[in-house]
Amino acid sequence: MMNVHIFTFETKGEKVLGFDTGLDAQGFAQAKLAQFITERGFILYPEGRKEIWKPAAVIEMDSPAAPGEGKRMIIRGPAFEGERFDSILEDNRRGEDALDALRFWIRARLKDEAVPIWPAAVIVQASGAILFPPDFLCTRCLQAEGSESLFSGRDAYVNPALSGGEAAAFSAAVMLYRIFAGKLPWDLTSSGPGDTLHQDMNEGVFLPARLAVPGLDEKLAALIDRALFPGKAGKRTGLGEFAAVLEGPASSFVKALSESEFNALEEERKKLLKRKTASVQSRRFVIRNSTIIAVIAVAVLVAALIARSIVAGQKDRPTTKGMRAEEVVSAYYNSFNTLDHMMMEACVIEKAGKEDINMVTNFFVMSKVRQAYEIGQVTMLSAPEWKAQGSPALSVPVFGITDLSIELNGGDESRELVGCETRYRIYYPGGAEETASAEELAAAGETPVMIPQVLSIRDEVTLIKHRDAWRISKINRRQD
Repeated sequence: MMNVHIFTFETKGEKVLGFDTGLDAQGFAQAKLAQFITERGFILYPEGRKEIWKPAAVIEMDSPAAPGEGKRMIIRGPAFEGERFDSILEDNRRGEDALDALRFWIRARLKDEAVPIWPAAVIVQASGAILFPPDFLCTRCLQAEGSESLFSGRDAYVNPALSGGEAAAFSAAVMLYRIFAGKLPWDLTSSGPGDTLHQDMNEGVFLPARLAVPGLDEKLAALIDRALFPGKAGKRTGLGEFAAVLEGPASSFVKALSESEFNALEEERKKLLKRKTASVQSRRFVIRNSTIIAVIAVAVLVAALIARSIVAGQKDRPTTKGMRAEEVVSAYYNSFNTLDHMMMEACVIEKAGKEDINMVTNFFVMSKVRQAYEIGQVTMLSAPEWKAQGSPALSVPVFGITDLSIELNGGDESRELVGCETRYRIYYPGGAEETASAEELAAAGETPVMIPQVLSIRDEVTLIKHRDAWRISKINRRQD
């Protein structure tokens, strides 16, 4: 028996392969499933031979999936002894078997592009022969197993936004991640099935393979990451690229690391998780509240236009005229704490600081959104204010910078080109404190608290004189 809903049994002295639809005779008739029995699947053998496989009949019988619960409609076809592919993948003790099966799957997919990409729709023999039943059979069996099985068996391995070779390479990358990391790239406890999971897939919300599996072969790790999420300008890994590197046992792809190498990767993993968590939370808050934000943005825009018309337009906009280069740099960074994105725009030229300004603008809008919900309440605290209060755990987010130092290190103001180095600590909104879950706090009548994430940053800043005013033209950033 491969799975309670896909099993081998005997009828009239003959071994056959059965697919439990989970339906009784009446439900089967109402669903009109009989019409799909004519669909074909196929078997691919290691030497490349292809053999048609198709259902033979429907019988009514007791199912191993529901003993004692009455007869179910079972679709049967020619016997094929093996295991469902996703069952092999999800057994962490069978990494070598899973990698062998994946190699067979890749070869089959490269020989025939019509091969279904769902691991749950594949039955694998130890010899390397693979059965790809008609899609409707496996879909019906997964549905009969319930939403949890449907989720793990299909959704977590397949990106519905992709097709063809890209979809197959994506699924192969998820399988490889599962084999070597012992878990899927996606946090199923927070994403769950459906739209949130697919959002994680399409936004690249996963821990890079080299950090999920310390010591993993660098080339293979890069191929996995590029197949899962190539970035804006990248090209996804092709299935043939995986086939070219997957030679040897699973253990040969992971090398032992020294204690210092392992600790360095672990530190990098923790920092990346903190940054990703803050970034994803902020971005999705904006997406969830896009309508409200749009209304507020329009209202702010209208108010700004009215105010500007009253005071004769541009003359009251921030400017850096009359400011020394060091004062411009100070004004730029201190604007993080006041969410003054207009002052930041006045301090730069062209695309310098674009990501900083977008981030501050997003936090400004988020603060206004919360003010609309929580009239009269503090909706965000600047980092200096938070530290002045003794760095308490709060129920509102903390954002801004502290410990700013500015050191001029190049250029000459008389030559209209200046360079300097800035050092500071930047605080991002964090998640709920880990001492208790949000549900536990709510049950106790308490408010979840927020602990900000903090990074130490060093920037190399270049300023030029533009229309008699110092402006920042370039920011090169690195994390201390």
